[in-house]
Amino acid sequence: MNNKINIEKLLISADNALTQSEIVLQNIPVLKEYDGYISGFGATVINIGIKAALAFYMKDATKLTNGTPKIPYRARVVRALAIIVEKADERALFDSVCALPDDNQILIHAEMKKLVDASIALKLMIRTYEFNDKDKKD
Repeated sequence: MNNKINIEKLLISADNALTQSEIVLQNIPVLKEYDGYISGFGATVINIGIKAALAFYMKDATKLTNGTPKIPYRARVVRALAIIVEKADERALFDSVCALPDDNQILIHAEMKKLVDASIALKLMIRTYEFNDKDKKD
């Protein structure tokens, strides 16, 4: 389903998106929750569909405007995906996917593939950073 070459082309954008969406902060380990959020995005899309998956990930979007980067929000994953697929922000991505007609499965599938590829690129890039592992023994 996923073309390796397409994903490889997204890696640089994914790395930039991790920083711009405040998932990765300079000199601070990445919150481990983001690895789970990003890894689970593709499975969520496959299980419940792209529109429902984005709605689920966007449910805490209102907290992003005044939230602190140290609190993990799933909407930051949607923000990172929006950066990769060149949408203005997470709301623009969500609105554009929700505007797709339900009876046009070709369009929905194309958008789903694009977002799953972007999430795979995010997953590959986030694992290049150090995580804040609270359970780790020193």
